[in-house]
Amino acid sequence: MACDADAMFICGDMNGRVGSAQDSIVHVDDIPERKFIDGGKYQLDRSLIEFLKESSFCVVNGRIEGNDGFTFVSARGTSVVDYVLVLHENYKECITFDVTPCSELVEQHSLLHLLSQKSKHSDHSVLTLKFGIKCFCMSLPDRAPGESIATVKSNYRSKKVDCNFMQSELANVASLRVIENIECNRERQQEMDKQILLPETQNGKRKLKQMEPFWNEDLSNLWKKMCSDEKVMTSCTNRRVTKVLRENYIKSGKRFDRGFRRAEHSYKRGK
Repeated sequence: MACDADAMFICGDMNGRVGSAQDSIVHVDDIPERKFIDGGKYQLDRSLIEFLKESSFCVVNGRIEGNDGFTFVSARGTSVVDYVLVLHENYKECITFDVTPCSELVEQHSLLHLLSQKSKHSDHSVLTLKFGIKCFCMSLPDRAPGESIATVKSNYRSKKVDCNFMQSELANVASLRVIENIECNRERQQEMDKQILLPETQNGKRKLKQMEPFWNEDLSNLWKKMCSDEKVMTSCTNRRVTKVLRENYIKSGKRFDRGFRRAEHSYKRGK
């Protein structure tokens, strides 16, 4: 599958759960044991497990040093359905792996002003994998001792290139397609810039967009309470206690949504 690649990584929502199932062949694959947090009685994704064993891929979640955790957190419960998969031969290149809930990112990057009833934070977490690049280094031309890479010039046989290579119909179509993609991407970026106001810089300092006009201290406290209940719920390992903590998280989430709608409606009525 990856015979022509130096390395291959697969990341995303697999829409399935591996749980405590073995994703490698015991006593055959040289892969360390995986620590799982998504235990319990539920349907495993057998097709995903079979793919891992047959293709020599393994799950990074629970194997690499870092802040591991549930990748899906909502009022319905918590689970691990987002994975990073890596080839066995590239596993040793992985350094750290982190799972960051979107609620934490909203706090860290001051994105509360972007929240609304039509734009809520995702219930899926962000997966971050740090890996080495030894196997991705390109071969460089030979250079004299002490000579920098920038001063090494590659010799291209430009004289052997046909002068009329850009005059063919295929080259014309390809050029027009590239120009069309550039113009289309530029229009999309301009439209995105209108919708999302990025932080402005003034005298080297970041100036963030202000909060929504109706945002108040009560909403901030409700948001912090919801984030706190989420952290407590995801860090608990006792299933009976987790059930109670999930109910608390659901209640705090409903309080925040109710308070947000009330503040937004009151502001619109007063305009």
